Amino acid sequence: MSTHIRVDYLKAGNPATPQSELERIAATRPALIIRRRLAENPSTPVTFLSALAADEDVDVRIGLSRNPSTPLWLRRKLARDESATVRFALAEDPHTPLMVLKRLEEDAHPHIQHQASRTIEVIQLELALAEEEYVVEDGASHKLGALLVGSQLLSQSQINEFLRIAAENGCPLGQALARHKALPKQTITTALLLQSRLRRDEISEVDAIEILERSRNHED
Repeated sequence: MSTHIRVDYLKAGNPATPQSELERIAATRPALIIRRRLAENPSTPVTFLSALAADEDVDVRIGLSRNPSTPLWLRRKLARDESATVRFALAEDPHTPLMVLKRLEEDAHPHIQHQASRTIEVIQLELALAEEEYVVEDGASHKLGALLVGSQLLSQSQINEFLRIAAENGCPLGQALARHKALPKQTITTALLLQSRLRRDEISEVDAIEILERSRNHED
């Protein structure tokens, strides 16, 4: 690799590189290794990202699908890419908008369908946990614990242990459950959403427990 190509390679992958310099590199019909770096760089101008979506190299398009700066319209185009590998990379990226992930859930390839569903679960869980972060109401963790015990998803002794872990780590109960994989992501998400509805008096505890019990039976 020549010194000139090595320098452009390093600049092409550096988010701190000025856009004017990235534009210069992109305009020189760069080598494959540099195009891959440009596709991954969140600072690459959108006009050049658009051009890279038509690149013949699959790895370039994979890098583009994982770039957090890739706009929605371009992700929708990548969701129709002829390469299943590109579509799978898009399906496993948490930056992919939900509307694109929903499309990928209907992909012809079952592995892509499954991965898109898993990514949606992760996003929903993160949103539920983020909401839990803002809860300062006394007893919020105990409401979540009561739901999980009442639906027989966890025992009281297990909840007490996770409450201890949550207290030691300074985090809400839901985060402690998620970090230690105490339950499936979708179950934790459902429980957190029900807890939120309970706090707003939108549902009774009996009805919330019944919903969680149905969720448990469905998983079984």
